[in-house]
Amino acid sequence: MNDSIKSLLTQFEQDNDCTVIYVTKSGSHLYGTSTPTSDTDYLGLFLPSKRSLLLKTAPEHLVFTTGSSGSKNTVDDIDITLWSVHKFLSQLVSGETGAYDLLFSMNGTPELFTPTSTTIRDYALKHLLSKNVNSFIAFVLGQSERYGIKGSRYKELYTFTTWLSNTLKRMHPNYSLLTIANQMGILVNHIDNHKYKYIKLVRAPGPKGTNQHELLDYLEVLDKKHANTVTMGTLLSRTATKFNYAGNRTKAAMDGTDWKSLSSAVRVVKEVHELLETGAITFPLVHADYIRDIKLGKVLPGYIMLELQHDIDKIDLLLEQSTLPAHVPMLFAYDLILQLYKD
Repeated sequence: MNDSIKSLLTQFEQDNDCTVIYVTKSGSHLYGTSTPTSDTDYLGLFLPSKRSLLLKTAPEHLVFTTGSSGSKNTVDDIDITLWSVHKFLSQLVSGETGAYDLLFSMNGTPELFTPTSTTIRDYALKHLLSKNVNSFIAFVLGQSERYGIKGSRYKELYTFTTWLSNTLKRMHPNYSLLTIANQMGILVNHIDNHKYKYIKLVRAPGPKGTNQHELLDYLEVLDKKHANTVTMGTLLSRTATKFNYAGNRTKAAMDGTDWKSLSSAVRVVKEVHELLETGAITFPLVHADYIRDIKLGKVLPGYIMLELQHDIDKIDLLLEQSTLPAHVPMLFAYDLILQLYKD
């Protein structure tokens, strides 16, 4: 920690009647995803004095920066965010991503680490972790919707198109859907085994403008109906075109947008996955290189979608298997706060 930051923290303590007990690099420098243009962020904790608490003058958090409020930070700028212990513990119990990042950063090499930090870390790791990761998942889904990602639909289309391609390698492309559905049972078995939501066999009236008013059999793929007379080769061509269109449409939606936010969504999902599987989050992140590549726009959107959907599906399973408590009572956090002010 350089002298200018030390000076800022000392001034902060004097102005707010508190003691700074923990400081770490945060953001990309913590995650291991920084680039040459990344500015440096710091996150820390302070313990308000008993006096400020009694007088209700203690702040919950403060943010200060060396950058200009009217422009984006440069690589030389520094942001410092300090939370009160009370705010930190409240967010940790609520399952907020930033609080979990701060807690597990204490296992690394922070800029300032005090005996009080050790007490907080050891108590929190033992008593305050839970599988209440709703805020994590809500953030990820929010980013996915923001970029037009429809992971489950795209995943089914990918799986079905891949199956069609592999199936055609061992049978004639002119086989019709009717042939493989009714005579061979291949199509029916595939759909039943995969329990698709957006790909199914349906019965519907014939096309408009024809005399076919009776119900006909169709294969419905993402709301598009294909007659049972269509050949396997034609169906593959159609689904492959739709798959590529979906990927290009998403890519078009992403072009010129905030890749940094999308990389954050992937980062959060990877963190939750590691937390539920190992009980901890490692910094720098295990998947730091992949997340940095997303931030730089180097990863295909379709691949990101499939990875996100896969990870979210896996998290659902890990939540069921996790031995962490579903929730932690705030009383546990209160016990720690009382312990910190015992003397």
